[in-house]
Amino acid sequence: MNPWEKCNEVRRGENGWEGQTADGPPIAGITCFDETRAPEECAALAWHLEENTRLLYLAMAGIPSEPEDGAIFLELAADEEHHREFLAEVYRRYSHSSSSIPAFPGQGRSLEGGMDLEEALQWIGKKQVADILELALSIEANAYDRYLKMLRKVKDESSRAIFRLIAGEERSHLKRLTSLLDKKL
Repeated sequence: MNPWEKCNEVRRGENGWEGQTADGPPIAGITCFDETRAPEECAALAWHLEENTRLLYLAMAGIPSEPEDGAIFLELAADEEHHREFLAEVYRRYSHSSSSIPAFPGQGRSLEGGMDLEEALQWIGKKQVADILELALSIEANAYDRYLKMLRKVKDESSRAIFRLIAGEERSHLKRLTSLLDKKL
């Protein structure tokens, strides 16, 4: 039997498709970290991602109709602030500088996973709580993965301890968000 017999052909390219389409959060899963970045660059970039994620969580806290839903996003925003403090410490240690975290051209308002903060804010305004929780889960999964990679990249034990701590908190966020999403489904 020819394995391609049951394969359908789409004519006229992607605009020719007349069937079902996927729907989901804005672009997710892209990372702006690469193996060539120095630890201080990774820490600074992560600091910016944490700040943008904090801003998103503050916006998410105002959307849910149930107080429990909003409260978890306020707690997550506070955790992101703590992560920024830890990352600033790692940045100062590796850059041998007491200066503030530098800006990253082209990264501006990116969130974990590569999505744009403004795009995510527009998206959440039109969605149900379960959809918003799914977006938060994808953000936290990206963050957890990033900190595990950073943990392997740095050599000094005090920075490794910071990344281990943040990765553990991101994992805890995943568990809390999953539990809340399970209640909504």
